Amino acid sequence: MIDTFKSLMQDDEWPVGLILSGMPAFKRLVNADPQLARRMYAIEYSPISSISDHEMIEDVVSSYAAKGALQTGSDLSRKGFIPRLIHAGASQFGLIVQRVYMSIDEAMRNGDTTLGWQHFAWEFRRKTKCIDAFNPFLAEDYLAIKTLRLLRPDKGDPL
Repeated sequence: MIDTFKSLMQDDEWPVGLILSGMPAFKRLVNADPQLARRMYAIEYSPISSISDHEMIEDVVSSYAAKGALQTGSDLSRKGFIPRLIHAGASQFGLIVQRVYMSIDEAMRNGDTTLGWQHFAWEFRRKTKCIDAFNPFLAEDYLAIKTLRLLRPDKGDPL
């Protein structure tokens, strides 16, 4: 795979610039080859924080809802929603956006015109098949839930 990346990037007639996305292990793999590491510029994003990224995530929810011709429910403005959404997405931007997108899909499938907290809870339940005690949108002690393990059950026991 590494040799393929290098050959794509050094073709004189049609050089290719790659945008690669992955987990930290992928970055280590790419950087293990000095020639490939020299040809690349790695950008690493920090995990999403409910303190510093709260407004940005609110904007994501409202703008995606608007694209789906949905209003955002007043319950999404309540204090605890955004931290729960961030936790449900394991503080990873892509997983958070996936939760938003799939919750919008849930609302639209139900014929609803307003995106609400319940759509996020239903979507998470449908995705993970978990009981409410392990649903970060419903559980009282949601921070104790290992959401990444629920979202990727092949990675071990969610308890």
